[in-house]
Amino acid sequence: MAADDAGAEDVRTGQDYAGLDAEVDALYAEYAIASEVRDGADFAGAYTLDMRGCGSACQFVTLIRLADGEELRGVTASEGMDWREDSRLVIANPPVDLMHYGETQLPDYLRPKCFVLTAEESFEQVDCGF
Repeated sequence: MAADDAGAEDVRTGQDYAGLDAEVDALYAEYAIASEVRDGADFAGAYTLDMRGCGSACQFVTLIRLADGEELRGVTASEGMDWREDSRLVIANPPVDLMHYGETQLPDYLRPKCFVLTAEESFEQVDCGF
């Protein structure tokens, strides 16, 4: 059997999928928001953070305001994140997950970074102290 013997009858161009991609992305975001809002606050008392993958060694969290379900900009990390319901602090690349690298061999993109949710509902990077 040759490749031509098993050919696809209807070959579509990339342009045909532009709308589909947008619908799938929107559906995924809508499902994630509905699911996270249903579960209740897990950050700063009135928000939830939805963690998603964005590639190898890449995660991001989206801030969701529980009052209306609006999705706001979050932060990214390479090696996980940590947060609590009763705090406005998010730690990207928590140090407990990185100890096996050793202080001198830790690449910059894996160094812990700390962010605090501001009154304007954005994240400001602050000194971690570790």
